Amino acid sequence: MFTTTSFEWLDHWVAAFLVPVAVWVVISGLDDLFITLVGFATCRHRFPWPTAAAVRRAGERPIAVFVPLWHEHAVIGRMLEHNLAAIQYRNYHFFVGVYPNDAATIRAVAAQARRHPRVHIATCPHDGPTSKGDCLNWIYQRMKDHEARHHMRFRIVVMHDAEDLIHPESLRLINWFSRRYAMVQVPVLPLATALREWTHGLYCDEFAEYQQKDIPVRQHLGGFLPSNGVGTGFDRAALERLAATRRGRPFDPACLTEDYETGYLLHSMGYRQIFVPVRTGPSHSRILPAPLPPRHLPTHAMGHRHRVTKLATPRLEGPMAPTLLVLARSQGPGRKPALTRG
Repeated sequence: MFTTTSFEWLDHWVAAFLVPVAVWVVISGLDDLFITLVGFATCRHRFPWPTAAAVRRAGERPIAVFVPLWHEHAVIGRMLEHNLAAIQYRNYHFFVGVYPNDAATIRAVAAQARRHPRVHIATCPHDGPTSKGDCLNWIYQRMKDHEARHHMRFRIVVMHDAEDLIHPESLRLINWFSRRYAMVQVPVLPLATALREWTHGLYCDEFAEYQQKDIPVRQHLGGFLPSNGVGTGFDRAALERLAATRRGRPFDPACLTEDYETGYLLHSMGYRQIFVPVRTGPSHSRILPAPLPPRHLPTHAMGHRHRVTKLATPRLEGPMAPTLLVLARSQGPGRKPALTRG
C-alpha cells in the first residue's frame, strides 16, 4: 500500500529523470528549429528557373553518366532500357562500372551495350567488391579512353545508381545550370512505403525533409552542398582539378562518403554549387511512365549503397518540374539494409 511518503519519492524520481531528458530534447532540437525558421523566412525566395524553351535551346554539352555496379544483374538491364528511352537529351553516354568476378552483371550490361551504342562497360582491373569511390575512379578512366579513341571530350559527369529512374528533363537542367555552377544537384525523392516497412519508411521521411528543407536552407545561407551520390552533375574541369590532387583519381577510394566529401572539397576550392529544388503543387501531371517492377538489391559493406524506397509512379507539377527519383526496395533476405548518406 502506497503512503504519502512513497508518492513523494516517486514524484522526485520522475522529476529527476524526466527534466534532464526534456532539457536534452529541447537542446538537441534547436538546430532543427533554426533550419525550420530560416526555411519559413526564405520560402518566398524565388529560384531562378529557366523557361522550358530556354533549356531546350541551350547547346547540349557532352554528358557522361557514371553507374557503378556490384551484383546488380537483376535490375541494371531494365534501368538502362527505361532511361535510354525516357531521357530527353541527345548528347550523353552511360559508362557502367563492373568487376571481373561479377559475371552476371557483366552479361546484363553487355547485352545493353550491344543494343545501345550509348552504353559502355567499364571493367575494374581487380575483383570486387571495393568502395564506390574506387569503382567510380575506374569508370572515369574508361571515359578518358573513350575520349581518346573518338577524339572528343565530355564536359559534364553525372552520377547515378542501378535502380534510378531519371526524370526526362534532368540532364537538360544539369546542362543548363552547369554553365555557371561546377556542381548541380537535382532532388532525390524517396516515395511512400507500406506501413509494415516503417523502418526504412522513417528514413524516407527524413531524407525527403532533408531534400525539401535542409538543403535549400543550406544553399540560402551559403554553406557547401553535399552531393547525394546520384543526380549530381559535376563540371569536368572541376573534377580534373580534384583528380590532380590525388594522382589522377577524382574520388577517394578509401572514403565511404565520397559524395559528401566531393561536394565539400569542390566548395573549399572555390567552385560554385547549386541545388535545383523540388517543385510541387495542386496541379499535378504525370512525368514518368510506368515504373519498373520491384526487385531485391544485394549490397555490400563498403559501397554501391542504395536508398531504400518503394517503387511507385510519382506525380509532380508540370513538364519542367525537376526531380530525379531513386527507386529501390529493401535488400534481399538476410541482408542488412545499407542506407546512403543524406
